[in-house]
Amino acid sequence: MAGGTGALCATLFLAIAWPERQRFLAYGASALAGACLGFLPYNWKPARVFLGDAGATFIGFMLAGLGLMGTETHQQLPFVALSTPLLILAIPVFDMIYTTLSRVRRGAVRTVKEWIEFTGKDHFHHRLMNLGMTAPGAVRFILLVNLCFGMSAIANRHTASRLVSALLLAQAFLIFAVIVVLMLLGRELTSD
Repeated sequence: MAGGTGALCATLFLAIAWPERQRFLAYGASALAGACLGFLPYNWKPARVFLGDAGATFIGFMLAGLGLMGTETHQQLPFVALSTPLLILAIPVFDMIYTTLSRVRRGAVRTVKEWIEFTGKDHFHHRLMNLGMTAPGAVRFILLVNLCFGMSAIANRHTASRLVSALLLAQAFLIFAVIVVLMLLGRELTSD
């Protein structure tokens, strides 16, 4: 999951950085995409090598850094520059927010320390598997949704319009609202 998402998001950052001649963003994105793609054959089912927490955290850190580098542009409107990485990283951002709110609501975490140290099977891909998807099916679904948001980010960058950026962010919000409703309905159906 982390390797595939890292490879896809880094490739999307590269697709945006290269035409705009953002060299350092392009170099960092291509290095991360290459590392993740080189790792995937060994991590695909049946996996022989695993990232672990340190590997997944490193990929997340690199993607966050690429997102910050992607906002550094003088040719785009600030809102467009900010919304582009949000669209590319929509899945990890959604997973973090939804999982955190769910854990706080359940009372599973009460402090920042508990939040950082908490582990559980309540992430987006776990919830999809609870709804009946296989692990590879959940990964494919998430990567497909991530690719859709990535194409929106590329379109956002090329149109360079505040209105288009706002509409694409609203579209992402609505898609995630539908996903949340489906997950909540699925949870009710599977708990009966």
